[in-house]
Amino acid sequence: MPDPMLQDLPPSAIAGTLQTRKTRAIIYSDQESPCMPASESDKDELLRQIDRYFRQHAEAWAAFVSEFLAVSPDLPLLALAKFFVIRSNQPFDMNAYMRAQAEHIRRALEADLEKIPPSERQKLVADWLRSNAQSHRDQIILDQARHIDDCADEIEPILREILGEHPSPPT
Repeated sequence: MPDPMLQDLPPSAIAGTLQTRKTRAIIYSDQESPCMPASESDKDELLRQIDRYFRQHAEAWAAFVSEFLAVSPDLPLLALAKFFVIRSNQPFDMNAYMRAQAEHIRRALEADLEKIPPSERQKLVADWLRSNAQSHRDQIILDQARHIDDCADEIEPILREILGEHPSPPT
């Protein structure tokens, strides 16, 4: 689901909104995204996730680029990719996101959730989700956008290829 905060904004207004959101997001103490590859050896996995993400959203990606370039034709493709990721508000890999969120909840609650009775565990997790889920998701989405730079040389030709396969509709 597109980010409701950004979906109706014109491209020219998104940059200010993104800066506001960035300052609101919770920053992890270790500065590592909990669901993104953390080492150089994981770069291939990161590249696969980014590639799969943009291919799965190819039509929306093409329309987004067309809309942005109509307003600001000099924006670099990688900057557009980052804006697209943030505006889409979807993890590259939902399974990895859910695993990371579960681990983050475990760490945040500083408890071995398996030792807590199910009804109490469910309440603890529900309370955490109510209070923190959006901040956690915002941080993950911002981390994803930053990780595009980690694969910039490899991903830019893929992004151009996807745009070539899905020409944007006439405006």
